[in-house]
Amino acid sequence: MRNIYKITYSIGFKNEFLDVHTENVNGTLITPVFHKPAAEPYVLPFGSDHPRHIYINIVYEALLRAARLSSNVQTFDKERLRIEMILLLNGYPPKFIRQHFHRFFRLNQAMEVLTLLNVRQYEKLHEKLLYLPTRREKKVLLHQRAALTTIADDDDDNNKHLYNSDDQAISPESDFEGSVLAQ
Repeated sequence: MRNIYKITYSIGFKNEFLDVHTENVNGTLITPVFHKPAAEPYVLPFGSDHPRHIYINIVYEALLRAARLSSNVQTFDKERLRIEMILLLNGYPPKFIRQHFHRFFRLNQAMEVLTLLNVRQYEKLHEKLLYLPTRREKKVLLHQRAALTTIADDDDDNNKHLYNSDDQAISPESDFEGSVLAQ
């Protein structure tokens, strides 16, 4: 049986682990988007038979990933250019790319990051997108809220006896004299 795993040890200013690449540049940690060396610049070709929203999501998600993982505006801009080149190589029209890049920045209120590489606005964008819940986290939250709503509804059903016919609250500790329930 052939060994398919390669473990390397290194001491230095760069570290790559799973999908994370970190670099120490003059005491500042930089986190550009990590790309596996063997990975080819491939995304779903524009000419394939898929609904239009799939292509739109590819552009949006690629920029979202870049904004979440890039620690500064310069590394983000390099990744943005890389995304643009990959999209062009896969047949995406320049007008489509431009339109949906603008859409991403407009929706996230960060047009100056695209046009001026505004550092402060990028930092706000990065912080905002970094802590957005993922699709899986949103699903878990929805399930938790649904469970809490069910519990709350059950509690409401169990406590209906605590109100008299005039919708006045009755203390559960009371002896219920004079209430509708005591009659």
